[in-house]
Amino acid sequence: MTRRAWMWVVGVASLLSAPSTRAQVVSARAPSAPVPVAQAPAVLGEWRGRSTCLVRPSPCNDEVVVYDIRRDSVYGDSLAWQADKIVNGVRDPMGVLRCAWHSPVLACKLRVADWWRLTLHGDTLSGFLDLGDGRRFREVVVTRAPKP
Repeated sequence: MTRRAWMWVVGVASLLSAPSTRAQVVSARAPSAPVPVAQAPAVLGEWRGRSTCLVRPSPCNDEVVVYDIRRDSVYGDSLAWQADKIVNGVRDPMGVLRCAWHSPVLACKLRVADWWRLTLHGDTLSGFLDLGDGRRFREVVVTRAPKP
């Protein structure tokens, strides 16, 4: 693991174990080090559901979403979260985030201080986008898509 990748992982681990964020992770205890990606099969796959805007008025909209979570092909110690929204029945890509897996929590940095934290409960993945200024901006509830 490169020093840069290790520093990113340590930063995520510190964030998830901090007392101020513990309650936001649905009481999940984060380990001091991330679970190796090779041990993250429970969160990998396709997820479908809703992303709801919690701040109104704002430029965001409620969305039907499809998420693909897979091992990151560039950073082997991370996961990649491909987020798409459904527009007129068609998947519209929103982007890919690099994430850390701390079973049962998926943590993904969006911007400098904005974080997605999703918690796995069986076949449901749910959580929030918390902004650096303390606002909770979005809520997501998705379920595992059936395998074809």
